Amino acid sequence: MCDRDCFNCPYDDCICEEVTADDLAGLKKAEIVAGLRAEEPDEYEEIRRKRNEYQRAYYRRRKERYKKYKADYYRKNKERIMAYQKEYYEKKRALKNQGIQG
Repeated sequence: MCDRDCFNCPYDDCICEEVTADDLAGLKKAEIVAGLRAEEPDEYEEIRRKRNEYQRAYYRRRKERYKKYKADYYRKNKERIMAYQKEYYEKKRALKNQGIQG
């Protein structure tokens, strides 16, 4: 059973198969303390927040335009899209029948 304390792990090789966001944040902090990674200045978070806010507003203003474009594209390319989906489904089904997950 993994206790998620990687620096004091009793196992030679990691037995934990999933990596969480908390694990990555802890690793980043450890790298900063060890001097392997430069610490990000506080203004980077503000820049990231403003950029994300701008992108959300940009999408909201153009949401109807995107929906119309996607509908028009699908209508114009329906046969090609359906053929691709069918081919993809058949490949996946063939792999599954062979016992290969993919």
